[in-house]
Amino acid sequence: VQGNDSASLSYCAHELLSMGYYHFGLGSLARVPDRTEVMRRISTVYNVVRCPLHLFGVGSPHFLRQINSDWVASVDSSLPAKAAACNELFYSRPFRRYGIMTPDGVSRSKLPANRCVAEPLLCNCPVCVQDRSAVVRIGRRDHIRARAVHNYHHLRTTIESLM
Repeated sequence: VQGNDSASLSYCAHELLSMGYYHFGLGSLARVPDRTEVMRRISTVYNVVRCPLHLFGVGSPHFLRQINSDWVASVDSSLPAKAAACNELFYSRPFRRYGIMTPDGVSRSKLPANRCVAEPLLCNCPVCVQDRSAVVRIGRRDHIRARAVHNYHHLRTTIESLM
């Protein structure tokens, strides 16, 4: 379902329903900075189609807690990969985000030093089970990929705990 306000989203949803569609996704939510507007868009589409939606670009567990779980079938997000590229690590139970710190105490992320780690926390993700230090290495593309897998694992764990 595409649109940039409630009226255009409602129109699009009605048109898709009349064409016989019965699974719906709502996209471009990552580019909407106002969470109230995101909630309004989700509500508008759900009230037309009356079935759970796939949400594109929603990866914040804190925000997902605010959405009626009956309205959401699935979500996707590029946030874990983007955070990995910015030298950030996710952990679950509870969900938290850390930057990577060099051994001499310098943050290698946008996060302040007091929100950074030089050593990885205990973790059972597929990367850390093989090599715990892989997620704190920086400088190469395979280091970013390792962090992305690690971050997706923890985001998924957190989201599944909300359901």
